[in-house]
Amino acid sequence: MKILLLAATDKEMDAVREELTELDGKLELETLISGVGLTATAYALTKKLQHQDYDFVFNFGIAGSFDDEIPIGEVVEIRKEHFADFGAESPEGFLSAFEIGLCQKDQAPFKEAAIKCAYPKALEGKLEYPKVKGISVNQVHGKDTSIEALKKRYGKGVESMEGAACFYVCALEKIPCLQLRAISNKVEPRNRENWEIEKALRNLAQAVKFTLKQLV
Repeated sequence: MKILLLAATDKEMDAVREELTELDGKLELETLISGVGLTATAYALTKKLQHQDYDFVFNFGIAGSFDDEIPIGEVVEIRKEHFADFGAESPEGFLSAFEIGLCQKDQAPFKEAAIKCAYPKALEGKLEYPKVKGISVNQVHGKDTSIEALKKRYGKGVESMEGAACFYVCALEKIPCLQLRAISNKVEPRNRENWEIEKALRNLAQAVKFTLKQLV
């Protein structure tokens, strides 16, 4: 089985690499560090898929959470993604690209204005991480008014800067995708002192190893 491991940063990928030595020779794993953000992820992943075929893409990283019931450090699984700041500002507030007619909410790869990907069949029923909604942004949120507006529009979920781009490319290329995120912080008025990145990375690495071991 050939799997592409995709992360945005060296730090996320390095944390995982340290846990995968016992899987050497048991799975065919390749890594891709895309760079931070939606554009970098879409470019790097598209270029990679032009030259190699994979059974699925395994996207992982850290994220912020809008859900107070998800503790910091928890690993969650994303099954649906939204481009949360793709649209226009108006006097009444944010309007999505679907609301202003730039995109159709059910035009591929979108379904009801969200993106879902085919799930790796080999992992169906084998993972028990909480399943949550992904919200991908170009600007992470750190102000009460914008956070509340986002919660009102999308409900509970987790925020990253890459997830929707990965889902977008995989959906169009018709390749299954799995996305795991470890919560490093609550989405709240920006306060780095409340972030627990190292804890999130440790838990993420363990979750990636556990997931891959299900395939051996």
